[in-house]
Amino acid sequence: MKLIDEKGRLFGKINLIDLLVVILIVAVIAAVAWKLGGRKAAAAVTGSAKKAVYTVEIEDVPADIAAYAETQTGKSLVNDSKVIAASITDVRSETYNADNGHQTLFITVEADASFTGNVYKVGPQEVRVGYEYILKTSEFELTGLIWAAALMRPSKSTKDMELKSLKKKYKSKGFAAGCSREVIERGAEQLDWPLEKLLTMTMQAMADSEDEINREVEAEQNA
Repeated sequence: MKLIDEKGRLFGKINLIDLLVVILIVAVIAAVAWKLGGRKAAAAVTGSAKKAVYTVEIEDVPADIAAYAETQTGKSLVNDSKVIAASITDVRSETYNADNGHQTLFITVEADASFTGNVYKVGPQEVRVGYEYILKTSEFELTGLIWAAALMRPSKSTKDMELKSLKKKYKSKGFAAGCSREVIERGAEQLDWPLEKLLTMTMQAMADSEDEINREVEAEQNA
């Protein structure tokens, strides 16, 4: 059997474009799973520090303040004039009001979060989606709502990502909600593969290429 037939189908079963879409969607799910840690596992270690990433949404910000906020990437957060183990990793903005130029800011923070009393905290503040959060560096202060939050895998690597964890999250409707399970499962069916095989092979491909991708990214950053 030809690898690609006259209709452009791989092994005569699935169109190459459809296959690429399936792989991309599964890659997105796997990438998110890479960043998300198991809450139950984290909860078992009361008081221990976990790497957390969360995004604070701040609406109706004047354009000049929004522009200044973008200069804070890489800055550490402070509380009571003391630097805490948290830093801003990304700042992006969207138009909030086109008439006056006000913006909505999405500020992403990476921090060491402690688990005490069944809640995660960074410094004295709770990290929960929907909670009010004060973002303060040595140079500016804004208050918004936590828009998204996740624990990070300790290794930050795809190489130790487990199929069991990905499958469990895959079944949750709230996990990677923008990825169509129907499309993914239809792609697996067209390949005559069980879903588990598709997920496994995608994770393996990501793990196999991780070192090369990291080298290319590092080379680009140092260029």
